[in-house]
Amino acid sequence: MKYITDLLNEVNSINVISENYYFVGQMTVSETDCIDYEIDKDSLKEFKSKMFLTLNKSNEADLKRLYNSAKTELISLSKDQLINTRKILLSYNYKYIFKKIGEFFVKVYEGKQHPADETYFRLFLNSNFICNIPENGAFSNYFLTNLIDEYSNKRGFISLLIDDINNLLNDAEPAPQSVDIQRKYKVDYSLFKLIYNYCQGKKPVFNIDEIDFFDRVARADFSGNITTKSNKGKIRTLIHSLVTNGIVNENWYSDSVDSINIVKGDCSGYKHNIDFLGDLNEVIKAYKNKKIDFEKIDLFLKNDIEKKLKQFNPN
Repeated sequence: MKYITDLLNEVNSINVISENYYFVGQMTVSETDCIDYEIDKDSLKEFKSKMFLTLNKSNEADLKRLYNSAKTELISLSKDQLINTRKILLSYNYKYIFKKIGEFFVKVYEGKQHPADETYFRLFLNSNFICNIPENGAFSNYFLTNLIDEYSNKRGFISLLIDDINNLLNDAEPAPQSVDIQRKYKVDYSLFKLIYNYCQGKKPVFNIDEIDFFDRVARADFSGNITTKSNKGKIRTLIHSLVTNGIVNENWYSDSVDSINIVKGDCSGYKHNIDFLGDLNEVIKAYKNKKIDFEKIDLFLKNDIEKKLKQFNPN
């Protein structure tokens, strides 16, 4: 099962390097940027700099080639081999990995990470991924957002391969479910951190924590008792705001309304939370205006930007 093993190794691998970033006003310029934009590094030496960890994302075409090779290899396997392969693919505890990354992401975003947290997270990455984490380099929310997106994307190819095995087996009984809750959509975690904090103001909307909220958004699943009793209708308003502001696509919209057993018109026609909708729209608008800053932000600059958004972030 060479090609299946190759795909698994790639899914569980990350490529991390450290780069020096120069801080020029409200923007940052990396060593790579200097080359791309033909900027002379010596001209930036008067500005302060800091070493950051950077994630080199995998090429999508390479991932698809690995997946196609693994899918072709399935045809040569016996039924027992297919069943055993499916057990292996289902055994990876992806939910645990996403949870640990998400917990550390929140600490970094809030500037509350302790050196011990960073040491533990480096050990976590080295224990759960095929990687080599450079000793020099700080974690940033930008790096962690890319890490979650990269791993979510790679994890999707394992889900596809499990579906392919199920189709080949054509089991009479439903296929066993993975212990992981599959993620289908990419999430801008910085934005949804702001949205969650706004929703959890003086009268909290949700009775789930941030990590569960991120997971729900990524899966477009708002089913179950996830809001406080008086705020159930605000799920519709949240969905409507995300759609009208272009944050999510039509597939996410369809899956979200299906998860709470309504149709799209029930969101657009829901008029009971006008103030809540207006404030959500302002949160998203403010974030969009500052998105470039958030994507290249350093902890030295984070407090300044957070002050500008404080009115939308009660906690």
